[in-house]
Amino acid sequence: MTSLAATEATRDRALALDLRPATPAVSEEARRAVSASVARNIDNLVDLWFTLGRSGPLYEAATDDPEWVSAQREGYLRPLALLLSDALSGSALHRSLYLDMRPWHYQELRPADRPAAMAEHLPAEAAAVAALLDCDGAEAVLDDLHAPLLVPPDENVQRLLMIGDCIMPEIRVFLSGQERQVQSAHVQFHADFRGFRPEAVAAQIQQMRPSLIGLSLFSHNATPVYSALRNDAPKLGRRKLRERVAVCVDQLGTAIAAIREVTDAPILVHTPAGVSLSRRDQYLPTAPGLKRMIREVETQVEELVEASENVLLLRESEVAERVGGRKAAGRRLLAPEYRDAWVHPMRIGPALADEYADVLASLDLVQSAKALFVDFDNTLWDGVMAEGPVVHNREGQKLLKELRRAGVLLIGLSKNDPANIRWDEMELEPDDFVLQKISWRPKPDAAAEAIAELDLAAKAFLVLDDNPAERALIAENVPGVRAIDPTDPFAWRTLRRWLASPSTKATPEALKRTEMYREAAERRRAMGTGTDYATMLSTLELSASVREATDADMDRLLELVQRTSQFNTTTRRRSRAELTELIESEEHKVIVTGLRDRFGDLGVVGVVIADYSDPTTADVDSFVMSCRAMGFGLEFLLLNHLTAEHPDRRWTASFLRTDRNGPASDLFGAAGFECIEGDPSADVQRWALEPGAPRPERPSWFLND
Repeated sequence: MTSLAATEATRDRALALDLRPATPAVSEEARRAVSASVARNIDNLVDLWFTLGRSGPLYEAATDDPEWVSAQREGYLRPLALLLSDALSGSALHRSLYLDMRPWHYQELRPADRPAAMAEHLPAEAAAVAALLDCDGAEAVLDDLHAPLLVPPDENVQRLLMIGDCIMPEIRVFLSGQERQVQSAHVQFHADFRGFRPEAVAAQIQQMRPSLIGLSLFSHNATPVYSALRNDAPKLGRRKLRERVAVCVDQLGTAIAAIREVTDAPILVHTPAGVSLSRRDQYLPTAPGLKRMIREVETQVEELVEASENVLLLRESEVAERVGGRKAAGRRLLAPEYRDAWVHPMRIGPALADEYADVLASLDLVQSAKALFVDFDNTLWDGVMAEGPVVHNREGQKLLKELRRAGVLLIGLSKNDPANIRWDEMELEPDDFVLQKISWRPKPDAAAEAIAELDLAAKAFLVLDDNPAERALIAENVPGVRAIDPTDPFAWRTLRRWLASPSTKATPEALKRTEMYREAAERRRAMGTGTDYATMLSTLELSASVREATDADMDRLLELVQRTSQFNTTTRRRSRAELTELIESEEHKVIVTGLRDRFGDLGVVGVVIADYSDPTTADVDSFVMSCRAMGFGLEFLLLNHLTAEHPDRRWTASFLRTDRNGPASDLFGAAGFECIEGDPSADVQRWALEPGAPRPERPSWFLND
């Protein structure tokens, strides 16, 4: 969104969205009748909810503290009753807010467990409220309204963890007005709390495995140090202001580091806009000190973001400008009777939700992507190079070069004569491309050929092409490949955000990935001429190394255990801290294996975590192998090495089936293990290799270590 009009249009879409089922279970007349009855019984409904306690919507367990009673009544239950009335009158905004507030006291439960918990209480509450209202059909109307709360979350949707103060719930509400479905959770911080609590965040991360983390320690009053800074900013000199901001940004750095201990999910970090929660402050001139503070926070946070992995920046001040400035951004969307409500959505909310939707759309495109098909004419430059001079998109080419260095595979896909490409004019070089499919062949044929040569799934590929017909032909004829339009700024935002995704890291492996996949393509072409399997593989001059992992292997270990889904026996996604603990454990071994052949070094391609805590048994906790090492029998060499080292132990192993790890499903059976729990087709299997049983055979085509 680039203008106030565009943002207003998006806001209107969000507020006008009808969230009801296509075929309503109850009539509009019945809903409006119940709405009117609720409006007449606001105080009685609040009293009823108090008697129901946490079997109703009460946010916390009841106490006799007058301040607590007043806060619950005026801040939560009365506004909830008003929202209920307005929601039933037909307002999608109020309905969305009501449905967002209802599960608040179930936040400690896993999202998957909340619907069942609510299903246990909501029917009885609906019956009690219907009896209070004494309105025909009230129970059916309430059941219809609450129906979305009882639907278990789709495990395949994107998962958003929001960390910060009250700006986060309103982003979540307006995000629900987007077409994109998102499962979200919120870790609340405000000035009354004692700063960032890593244990609370870690618990939520372990529970939901987020696709994206929103982190806002500078919106409104998220932390005590920022709240104090905001109050003092107008009277601080420049040096003291920098020092105070540095303290806040250090706290942000600590928060990012704590998150990184448990996940590599992208983090979207907010900088402040200075939007105030106070109605009085919204009409006061913005103090110069506040503006200086915002600029200083933005500068220091930007430096932190640039120095951090998988971190993106969201400037709230820029978003506020798009809705008319700080004062306009802070204007409330609810009527004055909601003035004491804990929920206070403002005009900035829909615009921030737009930003989140845009980032989530980018991450959805790149989360499983490993390679990018790149058109040339009118994509990397304006014009047709064969017809004369062109205007190069140098920033775009530099971005693609950054992606290549971060491990993304670039494939040139251009209808052209290779002789027409003037490489000396470009930021990119021929070696930046793992393959060049430059010819007059149909692009879907060339794309399918490249996918086969690189031996990756089609969904691992994006295509960047200015021609809508070519994009459609590839998407329709090579299912799984997704296309982005370089004439749309969203495409370049997405490619920039790819650098902040877990799939792109500046590791030695990533720097060599283009070369390794180019070698792999040559290897497959060479193998295609073999006569029998063993003879064919012998021509590759395969050599493997097996050793215990060290801290120096950590980045590659994280890549393997967090990204590998196909040859992965359990798909357990471990954090850096967990892997460090296993490496240092005396009862475990983390074994890595490397692979090389006559075409080059594939690097570390496999990891096995073995548990030796039982003196008579060894357990294969996890067996993970990169897809580029599949098909060479390396898994049997590794199992041979492990089991031969401890011939007196009974070896056990688990296989947990997913929809993607089929290539690992017959590993233990093919290696001579016996299935002792479940069966080879079951989703959960246990395997064992007894001490006297033959060890897995080492493939003959590997050279001696």
